[in-house]
Amino acid sequence: AIVLGAKTTLKERWRQVVGEAGCGIRYVASMDVDITPSLVRAMQQQSVVPVIGAAYVPSDFAERDRVYSYERFIRDVAPRGARS
Repeated sequence: AIVLGAKTTLKERWRQVVGEAGCGIRYVASMDVDITPSLVRAMQQQSVVPVIGAAYVPSDFAERDRVYSYERFIRDVAPRGARS
């Protein structure tokens, strides 16, 4: 099963997904434009992957590969859930 939570902002609210979703990799979709490398690292430590608009991730963002765009999520993750 794929767990995709949705939060308006990520700053602290992403932690709610950890408690709500149990174990495994969790994805959290957001329209938040204030995503930082330290936020992405904290999320990664809890097996949470942010899913945001591709335009919101700066091109020089070192953690870019740890952040999924909506398109990447739909292309790479959603089909796995459809097969479950």
